[in-house]
Amino acid sequence: MFIPMKLFKLWRALFPINALLISFALASTSFARADELPKGTIIDKVVCEADSTQSYALYIPSDYTPQKEWPVIYAFDPGARGTLPVRLYQEAAEKYGYIIAGSLNARNGMQNVPLQTAIAALIEDTRNRLSIDEKRIYTTGFSGGARVATRVASSCNGCIAGVIACGAGFPSDITATSATSFVFYGTVGNEDFNYPEMKRLEGKLVSLRIPNHLATFKGEHNWASSQLLVEAVEWIELQAMRTGRRNRDETMIDVVWKKREGDLQTVLSAGNTLLLYSSYAALAADFRYLKNVDEYESRAALLRGTKEFKRAFKKEQDELRQQQEIADRLINLGSRALLAPPLRATAMRELKTSVEGLRKKTQSVSNAGESLVVRRALLQVSAQTFEAALYNYLPNRQYDLAIVNFLVAELVTPEFGWISYDLARAYTLNGETKMAIEALRRAVAKGLTDATVIENQKDFDAIRSEIEFKTIVNGLKRVTPSN
Repeated sequence: MFIPMKLFKLWRALFPINALLISFALASTSFARADELPKGTIIDKVVCEADSTQSYALYIPSDYTPQKEWPVIYAFDPGARGTLPVRLYQEAAEKYGYIIAGSLNARNGMQNVPLQTAIAALIEDTRNRLSIDEKRIYTTGFSGGARVATRVASSCNGCIAGVIACGAGFPSDITATSATSFVFYGTVGNEDFNYPEMKRLEGKLVSLRIPNHLATFKGEHNWASSQLLVEAVEWIELQAMRTGRRNRDETMIDVVWKKREGDLQTVLSAGNTLLLYSSYAALAADFRYLKNVDEYESRAALLRGTKEFKRAFKKEQDELRQQQEIADRLINLGSRALLAPPLRATAMRELKTSVEGLRKKTQSVSNAGESLVVRRALLQVSAQTFEAALYNYLPNRQYDLAIVNFLVAELVTPEFGWISYDLARAYTLNGETKMAIEALRRAVAKGLTDATVIENQKDFDAIRSEIEFKTIVNGLKRVTPSN
């Protein structure tokens, strides 16, 4: 099996030279090739030939032929829902001729070695089956999956041409530098708790002169829409032309240019100074060396010098700072409950009072900006405490600390039933039967409808014989009987 040097560098970065890597290099290739796989349709599960414990969802363009090399996007979802990003990218993949492969193993909370195994298996298996253009290998992901995508791209110099990151940027132990070798397309909802992170990352990448684009949409923490991902793939195609990774396509350049110019009319009518500035600046940056962008560079420079822009920019920066200040204050209150069990009840009461006041602000119609900032701050605290409990304390059997973090997450975002469900798990493992049953009831009241999710959870073994537990399960079965 021939291993292109850039892919070999990527594997070596993911794994030191050892028996596992050698097994990749010597793996037999006598298994289903692309000509045996359906084209133009999503394949829900492809089992890796070298490791049957690893699998991925796959989309191969309908006009695929092994006689040419094809760009590929490797996708990572925080819940290992590899089929989801493949489905979201399907339109873009078919339109621009991309292979999309979504891991069904890589997920949030995995330790380094299992995660590296999942990534390496995905890359190695697709390389064996398909004809891949090694100059146009991309990664994408949402939330923790976006951080995985960026980590993979940062693992070697030039292996990955670019990253499409939804709702998150770089992992905490990696930062963008002038040596960063890949282009970056980010997407984020205006209500996403990671909105400040993505805005600051955009500014940093611009200062480092790393080609990047940040697309915002109305919504919370989520994958970008299929329509937006079409635009993301268009953008990485333009960057590939600009850097010589693919041949120039003047027709495509003109089509995307006219589309982007048309979008400006909508932005102009909206009267949003910051959005207009970023649209001018992005159009100039995205098409530099592909089109004459002098007009849009001039428009961006003129607008940036106006008092209106400076006021709007200051207001946005103030809001980003306010979100972090609110989140820090709530986290500090939660930490008091975490570190001082005798004061836990008092700290939780203070936290509840603060949260209740903040939640009233989210209903404000007179100050939409403050309402948005507070909503993002509450979601930020919920995500931070929930993930600490789920991926740190619970696996390490620090059940008391997990419970406090789950309680904080439940308090700031009481609408999310899965938090109450995982809190019930922690209570059960900590031997607190009554509290576990109560948390489970709250999860059901908030929308948990699948009895099998509870029945199949081994963490509930200690309370499975309790009458209250059976009542909850049987109640769900009566509401949603199995087929």
